[in-house]
Amino acid sequence: MVIDLTFLNLNPSYFSFVATIIAGLLGIFFIFLILKFYLEWFWLPARRAKYLSSVPFMLLAIDIPKNNEQTPKAVENIFSTLSGILSGPNLYEKYWLGVHQLSFSLEIVSSEGYIQFIIYLPTKYRDVVEAAFFAQYPEAEIMEISDYTNIAPKVFPSDTYNIWGTDIKLGNTNPYPIRTYPRFEHTLSQESKGPMASLLEVMSRLRKGEHIWLQWVITPTSDDWKKESIKEVKKIVGEKGDQSKDIGYYITYPFLSFMKFLGDTIIVQAEGAADTKTEKDNPNKMLYLTGGQKEILQGIEEKMAKIGFLVKGRLVYLAKREIFDKNRGVAPVIGSLNQYNTLNMNFFAKVKTTTTTANYFRVEQRLAKKQTKIINAYCRRIGDKKFGNNPFILNIEELASVYHFPEMQVKAPMVKKIDSKRSEPPSALPIDSSQEQQSQFIVMMPNEITKKNNIAPSKISDKSEKNTVQVVLPDELDANTKNSPPINLPF
Repeated sequence: MVIDLTFLNLNPSYFSFVATIIAGLLGIFFIFLILKFYLEWFWLPARRAKYLSSVPFMLLAIDIPKNNEQTPKAVENIFSTLSGILSGPNLYEKYWLGVHQLSFSLEIVSSEGYIQFIIYLPTKYRDVVEAAFFAQYPEAEIMEISDYTNIAPKVFPSDTYNIWGTDIKLGNTNPYPIRTYPRFEHTLSQESKGPMASLLEVMSRLRKGEHIWLQWVITPTSDDWKKESIKEVKKIVGEKGDQSKDIGYYITYPFLSFMKFLGDTIIVQAEGAADTKTEKDNPNKMLYLTGGQKEILQGIEEKMAKIGFLVKGRLVYLAKREIFDKNRGVAPVIGSLNQYNTLNMNFFAKVKTTTTTANYFRVEQRLAKKQTKIINAYCRRIGDKKFGNNPFILNIEELASVYHFPEMQVKAPMVKKIDSKRSEPPSALPIDSSQEQQSQFIVMMPNEITKKNNIAPSKISDKSEKNTVQVVLPDELDANTKNSPPINLPF
């Protein structure tokens, strides 16, 4: 079939003009791609590294009381507070100063069986972090510590230490949730040991010279990740999602539109042909979902309903060469992380490219290179895509499931906890203004005073015994206890 276009009466110079315009547009397009590649892979990383070098960071160790009755819900509220530091730089700050969203590192560290909860943060956010933790754990102790990773060699192989490490990723896409702490409760007794119980038990059994470090680098992010979840929900229920309008769409759209117009013009359906089904004829799949599909749909919607963070997980087992044993330091930890897996939704998996294993050829050199990379990534708390896989999304409930303090019924013996409750003296306690008497004082209740002075308790009224606190300074105490009761003793 030949289509006659002579009726258009087109001048050949017209085609030359159109070809010049198209060539110019393609040239601008390729220049834009090259510039974008340079900015993303060379310019921005260099500016961000310079910005990070000017930001001071610190490590805080967090200890909680032994009789902790708070559930992981308290830690979920902490993460909700930390999400408030999200801020977006302007173009000048982003591309010239290198300003970007700073990250936190949540770390559970076992050094020879001694377990400590640690958070690595920018120094300027210390007040925000302490306020968030004290709001949920008023009796907690937070103190600054030195970097425990200094004991690890920064270059491998090492004559002293051996190391196994890996990055942790999600086995499925971001919209699908992992198993969270509400699903660890017993259906009848409503009792929960918490998902951290087995992990802490494993970490408390290390020998001298062994270390297990578990790290979750979290970065506050916007709600743009929920668009992927909405698209997945529409896919499950059979609704047509919005067509993604990336750069490929805008390039191919004019050509596809012209072909559609040409086909509609030339091809005419035969009279009486069967009508094709329209989108309205396609029923919604919601009524035909199986039980598993409904559970997945509910899980996606529940994850989407809460605040999300960009996350990178990292696990390191470091030990002296003579006692290094992956069966004790790696396999049990991986098994503990498998508690969060729901194979029909999401699960944690190792990143093969960063796992410290090598086979077939140049094994020792390749293994040492991977070991050096993983320990430096851990020590630098890298949370972007420069090393390993891209960050994934966990919401605050999922984060609280993988990082929370053990509850009272968890009996891991080597977890650092506060031995006793501490409190401040009463604010209305009277103290003499002089320097000599300000340094020490003795507080005596009426019943204690009666014992020291052999005064019958019947001489003291019930009202004064319950409500009156006597403050007796040392000099007055010596004078009064010799001959007579204190002058301010109520009768």
